[in-house]
Amino acid sequence: MADDSDSEGNTVELNESELLAHFQEVTGLEDEEECTAILERHAWVIEAAVQDTLNMAEGAEPVFDQPRPPSPPPPPPASELRFRQPQGQHQLPAVRPYISAPIAQRHLPTTWTEWLISWSMMPFRFVYSISHGLYHFITSLIFSQRPAIPRDPLIDVQNFIQQFEQSYGTQHIPFLPLPYREAIDGVRRNISHLLVYLHSDNHRDTGEFCRTVLCNEQLIQLVTRFDCQCWGVSVNSGEGAAVSYALRERSYPFLCLISPRNNRMSVIARIEGLITCEQLVSRLQQALSFSDIELVAARQEKRQREQAQLLREQQDKAYLDSLKADQEKEQKKQDEETLLQRQAEEEEEMKLAEIAKEQELAKEKDALLQSLPPEPPSSGSDVVRIMFKLPDGSRFERRFNKADKLKVVYDYVFSNQETSAQFSLLINYPRRLLEYDEEGGPRLEQLGLDNSCILYVQDHSD
Repeated sequence: MADDSDSEGNTVELNESELLAHFQEVTGLEDEEECTAILERHAWVIEAAVQDTLNMAEGAEPVFDQPRPPSPPPPPPASELRFRQPQGQHQLPAVRPYISAPIAQRHLPTTWTEWLISWSMMPFRFVYSISHGLYHFITSLIFSQRPAIPRDPLIDVQNFIQQFEQSYGTQHIPFLPLPYREAIDGVRRNISHLLVYLHSDNHRDTGEFCRTVLCNEQLIQLVTRFDCQCWGVSVNSGEGAAVSYALRERSYPFLCLISPRNNRMSVIARIEGLITCEQLVSRLQQALSFSDIELVAARQEKRQREQAQLLREQQDKAYLDSLKADQEKEQKKQDEETLLQRQAEEEEEMKLAEIAKEQELAKEKDALLQSLPPEPPSSGSDVVRIMFKLPDGSRFERRFNKADKLKVVYDYVFSNQETSAQFSLLINYPRRLLEYDEEGGPRLEQLGLDNSCILYVQDHSD
């Protein structure tokens, strides 16, 4: 039992929150504490609370706001709260009434013939009215008057348009195939009008109104000329029940004209009951002409804002493109400078390495020159005088002992500063290459050299 009580309490609290949100949407009040206090004074009856709030806003006295008795009645059951707002139904954007058109009256007879026909039909009308009212009273006592089970709003609207065209033809005011919320959002974005029609299949005037008014070419031309969007739905559907709950119609056929005013969606005209097409066109044209003055200014202001925004975006884009181009140019310049600096550093490193290599080679040549055996005197019998001829034509010579090995001759040529690090020695006649082995041989006397000869230095550095 405790679990059931907790579950019921949570349901009531959730529905009170929904009633509070709906009350704020209808009245435009934002203070939750003030709205909660108003609803509590009216025992959470949202119809009475809305009516008194709107009356007080217009300077009239409240009608339903009476002092609360000492012992307040218990809160309404969850089922009643669910009747006020269908559970699971999506919240619809409510609109604030602005101008209310009077309910249309039936045409009165003007001739004696019409008066006679009217008097003769009075008993039948009286019996029909009593029977119709009694039937609805009895059915309201037997059946719950909860709105229809909520379904997909788009399907409800599409079904209404399909059934309407099957019953009355395809020539009618163009109904938007959108849910109510999306239709309201579209009108708010485009700053235009929205003509809402709530269709009741059970009302006796519905068929005549649809055939003679909604399908009339005069009304179609009017909504086209003022760029007025049209939307309709059956009150027997979930979407229609929710919209009916938001607009609070009292009779059928029901039409209301909604337009943006002061950044809010407001009802600027309500037409309830049977009305001729000429009367409807006259009233709508008057309301549309009056409201269109503000809408034109609002559209102009919106276009100016959009143009200013577009101009700012274009300027921002041009600035960003220019900044990006400057950054790319600066980056390219830095990359080129970095590349040149790296190349200069590499060249400098190569030069330093070449200088270091040359210095190392010079040291090696000096050391090798110091390690050579001393040059023998020219008067000796075992002396060989060798002249070395470099590729550039320069020459130098030295005396060697015939007992010296060929490697001593190579070491001497290498120690010359004009000789490259890689070379070989050749004899011209007969032309042959002189090479020494691992031990440095052979000796000069084994090569068959004359006491005076010429050896050619062949450069292998390339």
